[in-house]
Amino acid sequence: MNLFVKKTIKFGLLDLLCPHHCKGCGALGSVFCERCKKYLNEQRDLVGMVRKTSQQIDNLYAAGWRERLLARLVEDYKYQSVRSLKSGLVDLLDEVLPYWDKTVIVPLPTISRHVRERGFDHTWELARELGRRRGWEVRRLLGRARNTVQVGAKAGERQEMAQKAYKLVQEAKKDENYLLLDDVWTTGASMLAAEKLLKQAGANEVRAVVIAISN
Repeated sequence: MNLFVKKTIKFGLLDLLCPHHCKGCGALGSVFCERCKKYLNEQRDLVGMVRKTSQQIDNLYAAGWRERLLARLVEDYKYQSVRSLKSGLVDLLDEVLPYWDKTVIVPLPTISRHVRERGFDHTWELARELGRRRGWEVRRLLGRARNTVQVGAKAGERQEMAQKAYKLVQEAKKDENYLLLDDVWTTGASMLAAEKLLKQAGANEVRAVVIAISN
């Protein structure tokens, strides 16, 4: 039995047997309660986030800043494999996104080694759940050309690595609109590199969504 299957079974059993406490306030019953979701939605600084990113990319949507509660939720979901947070995180994305017709969600590809270590592909799982709710197709248009890790790198280094990190593995169609999905916007290097690839391939419009923006 490989590591991926073992972790999937492990965390599935934990979710089933152990009662959930909210990661935000500790309330019993849910890993991410409605009160904490409401708090994050009320604290969303749309003006500030747009001002930070508008010179780099158009049509970027985010649930909030990467701080306190939202930062902890992302860390627990991504690095601690708390997969039960997926539904609550997608609630936040669903709240901030407008409704469009015929949108194809394209998750940014995760390094294969990280998928094996964590037991799941965190961006793919978010994309699939969002696609299910919105009735949008989810497609793996992008793959990894290089398994470079950007964590801890400076802004200039991130941009250089990101430009070489991705490749198209499926055709991008000229009459389709795409929504790139990632967990965090740090410098924007990864998202911008992915957007550039899709635009060069003839994509009609490329939008982007993340859970959190680093401030």
